[in-house]
Amino acid sequence: MDLSPIIAISALSVVQRIFSTLAVHGTITLGLVGAIVITAIWSIVSFLLGMCVIVLVVRLIGYLMNKEMYGTFWHIVDSISRPLMFRISRLVFRNSSVSFVTGIVVSILLLGAVWLLGRILIATITGMLIAGPVVITTT
Repeated sequence: MDLSPIIAISALSVVQRIFSTLAVHGTITLGLVGAIVITAIWSIVSFLLGMCVIVLVVRLIGYLMNKEMYGTFWHIVDSISRPLMFRISRLVFRNSSVSFVTGIVVSILLLGAVWLLGRILIATITGMLIAGPVVITTT
């Protein structure tokens, strides 16, 4: 998966938001710049977490419906979901063996929890950065 377009679009978005804020208000704080950058990075991470959850949910639905899983679509889904699921299962359950469904469900729940906690943490950090006192002005 090539992430360079996502990173490039995020970088352009950061620059656009910085100059837009500077044009509207005439000043910008370093904290606001930091908040914009952190928000852009979180957007990329959040997107990837969401994609992983969607792939795992699709894999779980396919497994529970006993669909024939020999086509190209299922090969792609498996190539993404299996390594992710096995790494998360190894992290959570150590060396214990768990069922395929348990591994998928735990992976979905753990990624969802990481997404939720990350969202709360990013909101807290950006809120603190925006309240920072350092100001850059244009003349």
